[in-house]
Amino acid sequence: MKLLLLTTVLLASTGNALAICAGSDTDPAAAFAACRQIADSGDADAQRMLGNLYQAGNGVAQSNTDALVWYRKAADQGNAAAMHNIGVMYDSGNGVPRDHIVAAEWYRQAIDRNFAPAMYNLGLLYEYGMSLKQDYAMAMQLYRQAAELGEPLAQFAIALLYDKGLGVEADLVQAYMWFDITGAGHENAIFNRDSVATDMQPDQIARARQLAAEWRAARPQLFPPAGDPPRS
Repeated sequence: MKLLLLTTVLLASTGNALAICAGSDTDPAAAFAACRQIADSGDADAQRMLGNLYQAGNGVAQSNTDALVWYRKAADQGNAAAMHNIGVMYDSGNGVPRDHIVAAEWYRQAIDRNFAPAMYNLGLLYEYGMSLKQDYAMAMQLYRQAAELGEPLAQFAIALLYDKGLGVEADLVQAYMWFDITGAGHENAIFNRDSVATDMQPDQIARARQLAAEWRAARPQLFPPAGDPPRS
C-alpha cells in the first residue's frame, strides 16, 4: 500500500511539473526548470517542449544546437511533433544547413505517425519542387490527408490549387468550398473566398456552400460546438 501511494504521489508530481512546462502563462524560468526536470527523466513530450524553449529562448539562452539535441531525444522515442520540428529546422536552415531532402525524411517519419503539420510541409516541398521533383498530385494528396485531420493550412492550400488550376482543373466551386472550410483557420481564407465569389454565379456559390456544409457535417470531430474544446 505504501509503494502504491508513493507511486501515485510521484505521478501527480510529474503531472504538475508537465503542466507548468506546457503552461503559456507560466513564468519562463519556472517553465524551463519544470521541463528540464521531466525531460531528464526521459519523458518525450517534455523533451520536445524543452527543445521548443531552447529554440525560442524562453527561460533559457536561445540555442538551436540544444533545441536539436532535445528534439532528437524525443524523436528517438517516437515523438511525431519532435520529428516534425527537426524537419522544420532543416527546411528553413534554422541552426542547421538548409537541406530539403533531410527535411522531407523527417516529415515522412512524422507522417508515419499521422502528424498533420508534417503532411502539409511535405506537400509544400512537392508543390514548389524544393529539392524534390515538383509533383502537384502528390502535394494535393498530402494536403488532403492533412485536411482530413483538421489542418487549416492544408485546407487553404487545396483551395489555392483549385483557384490557380495547379495539378487540377481550375474549379471556383471547389476553391470557394475549401476557403470556406478553412474559415478562421487562415487569416486570408475569408477574403479569398469572397474574392473568388465575384467571378461566380449565384448557383455556383450556393453549391460551394452546400459542399462545405456537407464536408463539415461529415466530420463533427473537427468542428465541436462553440465553447467546447476540440475533440482528440
